[in-house]
Amino acid sequence: ALGVPIAPGEAVQRSEAPSAAAFTDAVIAAAARQVRGAGALIRGCWALAGSDTYVATAPLDQPTLRRWLEARPHQDAYLVEQLLPVVASPNVQLWVERDATVHINLTSNQRLTPGLAHVGNCYPHQTRFAAELRSAATAMGRWLADRGFRGPLGMDFLETIDPITARPALLLAEVNARFNAASYAAGAWEAVNRRRQRAGQPVLPVWISNKRLPTRHRSFQALARALGDLLYADGSSGGAIPYHTAMLLHGNVTIVILGQNSAHAAAIEAAIMGRL
Repeated sequence: ALGVPIAPGEAVQRSEAPSAAAFTDAVIAAAARQVRGAGALIRGCWALAGSDTYVATAPLDQPTLRRWLEARPHQDAYLVEQLLPVVASPNVQLWVERDATVHINLTSNQRLTPGLAHVGNCYPHQTRFAAELRSAATAMGRWLADRGFRGPLGMDFLETIDPITARPALLLAEVNARFNAASYAAGAWEAVNRRRQRAGQPVLPVWISNKRLPTRHRSFQALARALGDLLYADGSSGGAIPYHTAMLLHGNVTIVILGQNSAHAAAIEAAIMGRL
């Protein structure tokens, strides 16, 4: 209705089925219709970081999909879409003010696994679709604001190749009406650069985040010792800021890396992996 393009597909809602079994059957039937070609993407309406996303390929493995669906009784609806090639997956960070004014803060690119699970973001994102991204995100933001939404808002898009025209295309992937995976990394980067500007230091224009870093270090003290000069410090030319450090107890840490350029940030990330 807003003119924001989306992938070909269909929604299947539990309320439309008389029983749990009928709901599962309806999702499988939708997947069978959409899987022709490259495959289908089945996404639960309540999910985080790909936890309730199933990638189906043709021919559809119905028994496996059925077991996957039956393990998710909390899902009220699924979006079943045609699987399209991922050229890039921009995330647009917005904020809706109390007076319903919509601001676009920044656009980063999502880092995805082959199974389309999100593992981090990188900024800035250079794209031919900059104007289209801004227009679509603003339209969706205003639509949500009109319905009472306020606060942090993240929108994921897909840069792909249209299967019919073979031309580059931009599609809306999902709306995260909340603080989302890129929010903290972007906020940390902004805060560090404000501090650098007050000190008369050049800003660091690039950041990348990685939230799937396995580590043998089980405390921040041990992690800090291992990373040493790779940690960001006031006035340094770049470095890492660990967060979600409670996950160290489980052998995992999330890090945002600030750098002078993309190659610099990538080199810091590679060095970090060698010390974890």
